[in-house]
Amino acid sequence: NSFGVDISLTDINIAKKKNSKNKKKFIHIQGFKDIEKIFEKKKFDVIVASQSLYYLSDQDFKKLMLIFKKILNKNGMIFATMISTKTSLYKNSINYKHGLRKIYVNKKKDTFHFINFTKNSSDLKNKFNIFKIIDTGYYSVCLNEKNDINHHYTFIGKKK
Repeated sequence: NSFGVDISLTDINIAKKKNSKNKKKFIHIQGFKDIEKIFEKKKFDVIVASQSLYYLSDQDFKKLMLIFKKILNKNGMIFATMISTKTSLYKNSINYKHGLRKIYVNKKKDTFHFINFTKNSSDLKNKFNIFKIIDTGYYSVCLNEKNDINHHYTFIGKKK
């Protein structure tokens, strides 16, 4: 069984529209309690969290890791990506609180995101320390002519 879970109802609706045969497998959540409730009787062999966890504060990240550990089968695996301080966004961010940095997404500074950047491989390993480390790495891409760097660390771990 596989599921798609997101806090964005818009994104869940897009996924359901594109995958109408499996639309029941795309679930809108409003918080961590939803994940625990929805999956309390389900266990997973693999959890994939790609370019999503770094929107969480340090405290919320730790809470979610405990939930992931709870819903993983024995020897279950986690694959996750975390944005790094090497990405171009970091230089335009300002310290906020709880591990988050504020990033304005336009010149008017009327739209912004909060991102929890990962400093290096040691920081990555520390964030996922409740899992046995299988491998870590990174990927870096540039998708525009401005030479903006989009650098992410990767983590593969196993339930201890």
